[in-house]
Amino acid sequence: MSGETRTQRSAPSTSAGGNVMGSLVNGVLLYLLNGRPGWERISFLTPDTAQVIGIVNATLVVSLVAGILYAVVRSRGLQAIGGVVTSAVGLAASIKVLRVFPFDFTGYAFDWALVTRVVLIVSIVGCAIGIIAGLAMFGRAASANTLRRA
Repeated sequence: MSGETRTQRSAPSTSAGGNVMGSLVNGVLLYLLNGRPGWERISFLTPDTAQVIGIVNATLVVSLVAGILYAVVRSRGLQAIGGVVTSAVGLAASIKVLRVFPFDFTGYAFDWALVTRVVLIVSIVGCAIGIIAGLAMFGRAASANTLRRA
């Protein structure tokens, strides 16, 4: 070993530009689902989509706001809490969409219903893992701040 000390970065590893770009994508999706043409124009969505559009919108808004906050405030603690919140809202949305399943893929030769259900289940598992990881990350960030102050 050479006597060098390793310093831990205090800022999250994602770029501010990436966070802003993600927020822009979420904004565009919000507009497309709720403005013109709107979700009603998407051929495989059924009228039952009205039952889930609120929670889907909440997921997009929370992710949009989190991305902007991450770009402005470079903090591991904020990123951890934001990850928990976005994962929790995503979990709620995925569960609701899976329960309602507002899709009609009967006109397609491929079994898109099965693929969609698998993706939703993977999303549920991923969100649950994200919540646990975010809580652990927050614990580490809080612990590091406590140690720096001592």
